[in-house]
Formats: sequence, structure tokens, C-alpha cells
Amino acid sequence: MGHIDVAFQTYTFLLSLCLGCAFCIVYDLLRAVRKFKLNSTVATFVTDVLFWHFAALVTYAFLLLTVKGQVRSFVIFGIFASFVTFRITLSRLVFTIFIKVLTIFDIILHTSSKFADRILSTINKSFKNLVFTCKKLLQRWVKLLYNCFKVSLKGKKGDRRGSRNQT
Repeated sequence: MGHIDVAFQTYTFLLSLCLGCAFCIVYDLLRAVRKFKLNSTVATFVTDVLFWHFAALVTYAFLLLTVKGQVRSFVIFGIFASFVTFRITLSRLVFTIFIKVLTIFDIILHTSSKFADRILSTINKSFKNLVFTCKKLLQRWVKLLYNCFKVSLKGKKGDRRGSRNQT
């Protein structure tokens, strides 16, 4: 293994501390989303598994970029220690902020969806009225085949409605 100087080790350790804090922030965001919308055991399991896979891939990429893929104990310790420290100290505050932000987003989306629903229902009613008006105008001005004969599926034998073979 190659030699790494002390300054670079210190820099890498500080970066690993920042990475651990970032992991905890992402985990708090996932917890807030779970609590806000997906409050079940299965959702908790799935999001935890996805988060830890994400964390493992990012840690692997971090190790590749900083120490050329070598697993250094001070890097793993820095990520773990900062994650646990952040989780114990600032996680409640960050979690509360995420819950409030998600609540605001939910209110905004709910209001905008009601507004969009009103607009779309108005457009739909206008379109139906336009189609109805066009159909009435066509029936009045143009003698079409469907205006001359009324065809029903349940016609009587010998009746012009629904029966073509007359006896």
C-alpha cells in the first residue's frame, strides 16, 4: 500500500465526517417522507434497505476518489462517528424541519390540484357543450343517414328499426 501524508489523511477524515453528516441528513429526509406518507413496516424496511445500498455505493465511490479504493479505517470510522453524532444531536431538528417543509409542499400541491381540477372540469364542460352544439347544427342543416333512420339493436321482426330483412 502506498504512503499517504498526514495532511491528506486529515483532509480525507474531515471529508468523511461531512459524508457521514450528509448520510444522516438523507436518512432524516427518508424518515420524514415515511412518517408523512408511507407509515408502514414494509415501507420502513424497503427505504432502509435502499438507503443503506445507496450509502454503500457512495462510500465506495468516496474511497475510490480519495484513497484510490483502499479501505482505510479512519475513513470508515469518520463516516460512522459523524452519522451517529449527527443522529443523536441534530437529527430531531432536521427531522422537524423536513416534516414542516413536507407539510407546506402537501398544502401547496393539494391546493394546486384542486385549482387544476376546477380548470380541467371547466374545459371539459366547455368541450362537451361545443360537441353537443356542433352535433345539433349538423343534424339541423345536413340530412345524414343517421338522421333518416333510427337504428336500434333490439328491433322487432318486420320493423324498420334494427331489422334489415323485411318479410
